Amino acid sequence: QMQSNFVASVSHELKSPLASIQLYLETLKYQDVSTEETMDFVETMLSDTQRLSGLIDNILQSSKADPKSMAMQFQPVNLSEFIAEVVKGHKRQFEEKQCSLDLKLGVSPTLSLDKRALRMVFNNLISNALRYSPAGSSLIINLQRIGKYWEVNFQDQGIGFEKKDIKKIFRKFYRVQNKDTQNIEGAGLGLFISSEIVKNHRGRLKVSSPGRGKGSIFSVQLPVSREVEV
Repeated sequence: QMQSNFVASVSHELKSPLASIQLYLETLKYQDVSTEETMDFVETMLSDTQRLSGLIDNILQSSKADPKSMAMQFQPVNLSEFIAEVVKGHKRQFEEKQCSLDLKLGVSPTLSLDKRALRMVFNNLISNALRYSPAGSSLIINLQRIGKYWEVNFQDQGIGFEKKDIKKIFRKFYRVQNKDTQNIEGAGLGLFISSEIVKNHRGRLKVSSPGRGKGSIFSVQLPVSREVEV
C-alpha cells in the first residue's frame, strides 16, 4: 500500500511542475508577452525545475541499496552563511505562500560537511515547513550550540504531529494521513533521506510538536567535533 501510494504521489509530483512549465512555454511561444511578464514566467519555471530536481535527487538517493553508505564529500563550510544561501533559493516559495521568515544566525561556526547532501536536508525541511503551514504564517530558523552539537532548528506554525506519527515520520515512504494532509503534495522520501544524511555526518535529526494543529520543530544536530580551523 505504501509503495502504491508512493508511485501515485511521485507521478503527481512529476506531472504538476511539468504541466506548469509546458503552459508557460506555450504562452511565450504563441502570445505576445511583456518583458515583465516574461521574467515572471521564467522565475516560475525555474522554481518548478528546482522542485523537479529536488524530487529526482530524493528518488535517486532513496533507491540506493544502503542509504547509510552514501558517498560523502566533506569540505569546510561556514554553517551560518550556508543556511542564508539555501534560504535565498526559497524566496519565491515564501512569497507565494505569503509566509514570513525569522532567520536567527547569531553564530558562525565552520564545520566539515557535505555541502550538496546537507543542502538537500535544508531544502527538504524548508519546503516541508511551507507545504504544511497555512498562508500568512511564519518560519523561524535558529542556529545555536547545545552541548556537543550545533543545532539548526526549523520551527513552523503548521499542522503539527500526534505522538503516534512522530515515531514513524522518518520511515521510507511514510506520510501522515489525515484530513489536513490529504491534499498536500509529497512522496514520503524527504525526511527519510534527510535523516540518513544527518546520520552520515554523525549527527541527529529530531522532531517535536505540541500536537496536531500546533506546529512543529525539526532540529538538525551536527557534532561540534566537526568544527575545523579556517
